[in-house]
Amino acid sequence: MNAHLESRLLLVAELAQDTAAMNDAEVTGDHDEARFRADLITRRATQASMPVLAALADRVMRLLGPPGALVQPDVGQAMLDLALALVREGRELS
Repeated sequence: MNAHLESRLLLVAELAQDTAAMNDAEVTGDHDEARFRADLITRRATQASMPVLAALADRVMRLLGPPGALVQPDVGQAMLDLALALVREGRELS
């Protein structure tokens, strides 16, 4: 495996961990942590030229809303869409 592919695969794994942490935070009602993780995923995916992942994470952030706002009902589906996109990305790399 070449270094670039290995680096990309490691990044996808890290993004998957952040996605799991974001989902766990939201399930337990820690919306601030979920927002933090969604923002982190958006920024890292953008920096890595992964526009689909960045857009999906940004959608999660928008549905979570700003601190104090009501979380939109579609946030669970948006989180699932992000997780599935990460699975697809990982499969394409392996």
